[in-house]
Order: sequence, then structure tokens, then C-alpha cells
Amino acid sequence: MLITSLFTQTLNPAITFYAFAALKQALIPAKNREHPSAIQTFLCGAFASSLASLATYPLILAKVSPKLLPLP
Repeated sequence: MLITSLFTQTLNPAITFYAFAALKQALIPAKNREHPSAIQTFLCGAFASSLASLATYPLILAKVSPKLLPLP
């Protein structure tokens, strides 16, 4: 159980960090990439966080679901 908890707790930030870097590279023009505007940073961060949550939610749900089921 500890491995599963550590896996899900570290996977979401890792995906967020990677997705943010990839989105920044793909969507922000090269001349603004070093110092993007606040709105560009916010939108890339929000979309990256959404992608990470979309990817990890099924894992978190699978971890929690057995605890919610009543014992026979």
C-alpha cells in the first residue's frame, strides 16, 4: 500500500512538470519562451495540471475503491 501511495503522489507532479515544459515548448513562441507572460504561464500550468489529473485519476480511484466497498 505504501508503494501505491508513493507512486500516485509522485506521479502527478512529475506529469505536471513534464507537460508544462512540453506545452511551453510547443505553444509559446521562441522569442517569449525565456520570459513568458503571466497568462501564458497560467494557461500552460492549468492545462498541464489537467492532463496530469486526467492521467492519474484512474489510478487514485483504483487505490481508493476497495476501501469504499463493504466487506461481505
